[in-house]
Amino acid sequence: MAGLLLFGRIMLRAWGGFRLAALCLVLAAVPAASRLSLVAALAGVVVVLAAVAAAETWWYAELRRRVRG
Repeated sequence: MAGLLLFGRIMLRAWGGFRLAALCLVLAAVPAASRLSLVAALAGVVVVLAAVAAAETWWYAELRRRVRG
């Protein structure tokens, strides 16, 4: 996630809002995740990443429609 943010910052001169929020959420959840089982911690990360994918799909849908014609 941090790599994607850094790449977007270098190439597009912009921060990805959803990805930045997800990175902060995952980093903030590290202490809680360390007390959970590995499968539960991984499931939490997968849920956060799926939410980012869904949010970006919804947010950029109109832009994709306009670009594709």
